[in-house]
Amino acid sequence: RIVILPLTFKGVKSMQRLQTLQPEIKKIQERYKDDRQRMNQEVMAFYQREKVNPLGSCLPLLLQIPFFISLFYLLRSDEFKADIAGNAAFGPIDNLAEKVTDPVLLGVLIVLYVGTQLAASAVTAFSADPTQRRIMFALPFVFVIFIINFEAGLIVYWITTNVWTIGQQLLVKKLYPKERFAKEPDEIGRASCRE
Repeated sequence: RIVILPLTFKGVKSMQRLQTLQPEIKKIQERYKDDRQRMNQEVMAFYQREKVNPLGSCLPLLLQIPFFISLFYLLRSDEFKADIAGNAAFGPIDNLAEKVTDPVLLGVLIVLYVGTQLAASAVTAFSADPTQRRIMFALPFVFVIFIINFEAGLIVYWITTNVWTIGQQLLVKKLYPKERFAKEPDEIGRASCRE
């Protein structure tokens, strides 16, 4: 996460920029709602004029997926289990490479996971539209079904990642306050009509 921090900052700036441009994008979509192809062309032209990449905020997330998958398979491998034999514990967790069987400990880990995931969603999606926010706040509860079958190390990784995300987003908000849209809406409409 430290290595990809510059990309994350760039992605957050891109997401913030997209959020400030959202009213203008909605106007373009409304204007060309009957012509999907023209609407897409106008939106892409708008992105180019404003020098914003709609996929810029996805790259840091995509770069994390291989690490999660690698950790998933590492914790299940017999070689790794042999390597950590005799030193597999982590705090109250007896073995990071095994599923948590103690119901109290599993309950605590699930509450920590859901709590940190909700907090991470809250600081990440504070300005998302209501539908996106509802989905983001529902997903942690859906993932619990899968999480309870994961090895303890994956649950710890996920909680740690959530805590990192919360801190990172709070830092980003401090370093990169939300910018306002530079041009007046009428200016943009006139500019796009001239083009």
